[in-house]
Amino acid sequence: MTDNTFYLDKAIEFIKRVGGVEELMYADNWTGYNNEDYTVDNGASKVVLLFTNSDYVVKIPFKGELCECDNYACNRDCSCSRCSRGVPEETCSEFTGARIGENEYSWDYCAAEQFFYEKAIVAGVEEFFIKTIFIGEFNGHPIYLQEKVSVYGYESETKSPEYSKEIFMKKFLHSEIQNEDFGGLLVDYYGEERVNQLVEFLSEVGISDLHTSNVGICANRPVLFDYSGYYS
Repeated sequence: MTDNTFYLDKAIEFIKRVGGVEELMYADNWTGYNNEDYTVDNGASKVVLLFTNSDYVVKIPFKGELCECDNYACNRDCSCSRCSRGVPEETCSEFTGARIGENEYSWDYCAAEQFFYEKAIVAGVEEFFIKTIFIGEFNGHPIYLQEKVSVYGYESETKSPEYSKEIFMKKFLHSEIQNEDFGGLLVDYYGEERVNQLVEFLSEVGISDLHTSNVGICANRPVLFDYSGYYS
């Protein structure tokens, strides 16, 4: 059984190190907070603690929009972000596009993963997804745990068999799965019929943004681990 207390304590320690939950508004360069326990990475909607000697990662959602800062125009600090922005503060708003219920939306893209995973169970396609688990909060800010995955876009050199890749390109090229080699791995591992069920599910519930940094390999199984979509 996973000791959630350990991961929750480390997450709270990290939040305190960065200056509190108010600093968890935007994607930023978090690598300066790496330590002996974990390295830090992030996407547009979450920061992730990648533990050195563990099979799990902590995911902490950002509250606000991705800062698309023009490095050549940055000339002042934005009070609600750790980066400099050359745009008015009024544009620094919370996310509103994370789907956390049938007709409910929020800023929390990790909660969106929980919602979609439950939908996947109902549809019978949960084996394609890595479960996101709520483990607690700090000052009202939620913290999540997920099994560690080798990110396909970063680490994997695994190529799919040509015949599986050809099936994917012929049948599913216009799906939300954006990499043909990874798509070929899905076909090779799960079979064409099961991948068709997955593709239909993704379209039905509106999961998007499945580029190579949001998919990967876990125990030799091709999986989706960042499947909240992104609609700011």
